[in-house]
Amino acid sequence: MDQRDLELLKVAQDGVLFTERPYQILGEMVGMSEQEVVDRLRALQDEGIIRRFAATIGHRALGIVANAMIAWRAPATRGPQPQTGLTIFTLWCTPQAKKTAWIEPVASHSCQA
Repeated sequence: MDQRDLELLKVAQDGVLFTERPYQILGEMVGMSEQEVVDRLRALQDEGIIRRFAATIGHRALGIVANAMIAWRAPATRGPQPQTGLTIFTLWCTPQAKKTAWIEPVASHSCQA
Protein backbone atom coordinates (compact mmCIF):
# COMPACT_ATOMS: atom_id res chain seq x y z
CA MET A 1 0.00 0.00 0.00
CA ASP A 2 1.36 3.39 -0.93
CA GLN A 3 0.37 7.04 -0.53
CA ARG A 4 -1.92 6.93 -3.57
CA ASP A 5 -3.77 3.95 -2.09
CA LEU A 6 -4.27 5.94 1.11
CA GLU A 7 -5.64 8.91 -0.85
CA LEU A 8 -8.03 6.59 -2.68
CA LEU A 9 -9.17 4.95 0.56
CA LYS A 10 -9.87 8.34 2.13
CA VAL A 11 -12.33 9.30 -0.60
CA ALA A 12 -13.80 5.81 -1.06
CA GLN A 13 -14.64 5.39 2.63
CA ASP A 14 -16.87 8.47 2.43
CA GLY A 15 -19.04 6.54 0.00
CA VAL A 16 -19.13 5.81 -3.69
CA LEU A 17 -21.71 7.74 -5.69
CA PHE A 18 -24.42 5.67 -7.35
CA THR A 19 -23.68 6.63 -10.93
CA GLU A 20 -22.95 4.88 -14.19
CA ARG A 21 -19.16 5.32 -13.68
CA PRO A 22 -18.48 5.54 -9.93
CA TYR A 23 -14.82 4.57 -10.24
CA GLN A 24 -14.25 7.26 -12.83
CA ILE A 25 -15.59 9.84 -10.36
CA LEU A 26 -13.34 8.50 -7.59
CA GLY A 27 -10.43 8.70 -10.01
CA GLU A 28 -11.19 12.31 -10.84
CA MET A 29 -11.18 13.11 -7.12
CA VAL A 30 -7.67 11.70 -6.61
CA GLY A 31 -6.08 12.16 -10.03
CA MET A 32 -6.25 8.53 -11.22
CA SER A 33 -7.76 6.87 -14.24
CA GLU A 34 -10.87 4.77 -13.80
CA GLN A 35 -8.84 1.61 -14.52
CA GLU A 36 -6.19 2.53 -11.94
CA VAL A 37 -8.93 3.00 -9.32
CA VAL A 38 -10.43 -0.41 -10.13
CA ASP A 39 -7.01 -2.09 -10.08
CA ARG A 40 -6.00 -0.48 -6.79
CA LEU A 41 -9.32 -1.21 -5.06
CA ARG A 42 -9.20 -4.83 -6.25
CA ALA A 43 -5.63 -5.19 -4.94
CA LEU A 44 -6.61 -3.63 -1.59
CA GLN A 45 -9.52 -6.06 -1.35
CA ASP A 46 -7.28 -9.02 -2.25
CA GLU A 47 -4.87 -7.93 0.53
CA GLY A 48 -7.73 -7.76 3.05
CA ILE A 49 -7.40 -4.00 3.52
CA ILE A 50 -10.87 -3.48 2.07
CA ARG A 51 -13.24 -6.09 3.46
CA ARG A 52 -16.20 -5.40 1.22
CA PHE A 53 -18.30 -2.83 -0.58
CA ALA A 54 -21.80 -2.57 0.84
CA ALA A 55 -24.88 -0.40 0.95
CA THR A 56 -25.62 1.46 4.18
CA ILE A 57 -29.31 1.17 4.89
CA GLY A 58 -31.59 3.82 6.36
CA HIS A 59 -32.90 2.05 9.45
CA ARG A 60 -35.86 4.36 10.02
CA ALA A 61 -36.92 4.11 6.36
CA LEU A 62 -37.16 0.35 6.91
CA GLY A 63 -39.24 0.82 10.05
CA ILE A 64 -36.45 0.04 12.51
CA VAL A 65 -37.02 2.56 15.30
CA ALA A 66 -34.15 1.62 17.58
CA ASN A 67 -30.58 0.56 16.93
CA ALA A 68 -27.95 -0.01 19.60
CA MET A 69 -24.30 -0.97 19.60
CA ILE A 70 -23.01 -2.86 22.60
CA ALA A 71 -19.41 -3.80 23.36
CA TRP A 72 -17.95 -6.16 25.92
CA ARG A 73 -14.36 -6.67 26.92
CA ALA A 74 -13.49 -10.20 27.92
CA PRO A 75 -10.88 -10.93 30.56
CA ALA A 76 -7.62 -12.43 29.34
CA THR A 77 -8.53 -15.74 31.02
CA ARG A 78 -11.22 -16.39 28.38
CA GLY A 79 -10.01 -17.50 24.97
CA PRO A 80 -6.57 -17.27 23.38
CA GLN A 81 -3.98 -15.32 25.32
CA PRO A 82 -2.30 -12.31 23.71
CA GLN A 83 1.40 -11.77 24.30
CA THR A 84 0.68 -8.82 26.57
CA GLY A 85 -1.79 -10.72 28.74
CA LEU A 86 -4.27 -7.85 28.44
CA THR A 87 -7.83 -7.89 27.16
CA ILE A 88 -8.10 -10.32 24.29
CA PHE A 89 -11.01 -9.01 22.22
CA THR A 90 -13.98 -6.73 21.99
CA LEU A 91 -17.26 -8.27 20.83
CA TRP A 92 -19.67 -5.97 18.99
CA CYS A 93 -23.36 -6.66 18.72
CA THR A 94 -25.97 -4.46 17.05
CA PRO A 95 -29.53 -5.43 17.98
CA GLN A 96 -32.30 -3.77 16.01
CA ALA A 97 -36.05 -3.63 16.53
CA LYS A 98 -39.04 -2.37 14.61
CA LYS A 99 -40.90 -1.51 17.82
CA THR A 100 -39.30 0.13 20.83
CA ALA A 101 -40.92 -2.42 23.18
CA TRP A 102 -38.71 -5.09 21.60
CA ILE A 103 -35.40 -3.49 22.51
CA GLU A 104 -34.90 -5.09 25.92
CA PRO A 105 -35.65 -8.67 24.76
CA VAL A 106 -33.57 -8.19 21.62
CA ALA A 107 -30.61 -6.84 23.58
CA SER A 108 -30.77 -9.52 26.27
CA HIS A 109 -31.13 -12.50 23.91
CA SER A 110 -29.36 -11.51 20.69
CA CYS A 111 -26.05 -10.43 22.14
CA GLN A 112 -24.93 -13.61 23.85
CA ALA A 113 -21.16 -14.14 23.50
